[in-house]
Amino acid sequence: MNKKIGVLVCACLAAAVLLSAPLWHWIFLKDTEKLPMLILNKTAEDDTLREHKGITWLLNHMKKTKEDGTSYSLADDYSGYLPASKKIRELPGDLSHYSHLYIADSYGVRSNKSGELIYGGMTLEEADRIQQSVKTNAQTIFAEFNTFAEPTEPEARRKLEDLFGLEWTGWTGRYFLDLGSDEVPEWVKRSYETQHSKTYRFSGQGLILVSEKEELMIVPEEDFGGKHPLSFSFTKQGKKELGLDAELKYNYWFDIMEPAGAKVLASYHLHVNAQTEAKLSEKGVPLSMPAVLHHSDHGYHAYYFAGDYADANDIPDFYQASKITDWKKLTSSDKKGRTDGFFWKAYVPMMKTILEK
Repeated sequence: MNKKIGVLVCACLAAAVLLSAPLWHWIFLKDTEKLPMLILNKTAEDDTLREHKGITWLLNHMKKTKEDGTSYSLADDYSGYLPASKKIRELPGDLSHYSHLYIADSYGVRSNKSGELIYGGMTLEEADRIQQSVKTNAQTIFAEFNTFAEPTEPEARRKLEDLFGLEWTGWTGRYFLDLGSDEVPEWVKRSYETQHSKTYRFSGQGLILVSEKEELMIVPEEDFGGKHPLSFSFTKQGKKELGLDAELKYNYWFDIMEPAGAKVLASYHLHVNAQTEAKLSEKGVPLSMPAVLHHSDHGYHAYYFAGDYADANDIPDFYQASKITDWKKLTSSDKKGRTDGFFWKAYVPMMKTILEK
């Protein structure tokens, strides 16, 4: 009996050692490295802080620390809107001591009652300071949707377009699992009814595209080309530069860019029928468009992600395990409108590659 108990205890201990190996590997074998990053999030509407949660989690998982050697705090280590106090944490006066900058979201925060903008959009003064710092100090900067669209000031947009080597076409879009759900903004429904003089009655999966001039296009499931309407894949340049090769569904917000000096590392592809393709062409909406762009000039690097990539609410609080990203990559999904598959299979590997350069 005692022998059986001993075997059982040994087996339990062996299992505990095996299961905890990724934790000990992360703690003892992975060194920390200073990587001071400024994170800007102007769209922090609640305490989930989901718009920059993904990049904060990844920095801590990779053991990248602030300048003082401490890990990043989701609530404390960003500039932008503070939902708890309803105050604003402005950009620091001196940006030169950061090696990286990350514009996670600048769409802003609006009043629940009136919809009036409380705070948001990139200002000319902010864009000018960021541009000067990045170019002067040869920093690496990242930005995502929504950086260029309203309420960003036109002059600020032009400065940032120059910095990132691209031009915004004026179009943004999003995939919806159900066009009849509450996730579809009310302004979309009102705009459709105003433009078409009929009631909004869409349901089922689809795409919604809207222009800077408030032109609205809705692509329901029957107009798809037999595939998921929006896919993401790395280009030849992306495979060469990042060493990544993946084709995935993309299920969230995106904006349509044109390169103006930047290299296209990944692209989106719209899959629609011929009739819808013709309608899109009339509006100047292409079937293939940049998803990830990289611009390098005078020692600085600028990466633009034409989507909400770091916006990830459904990620674990625990990051102290060396193989957790590999596990999540295997078990996550992009089916049924989920965004976690893209986060773990595209965004995380891409950011890991760039940050380790």
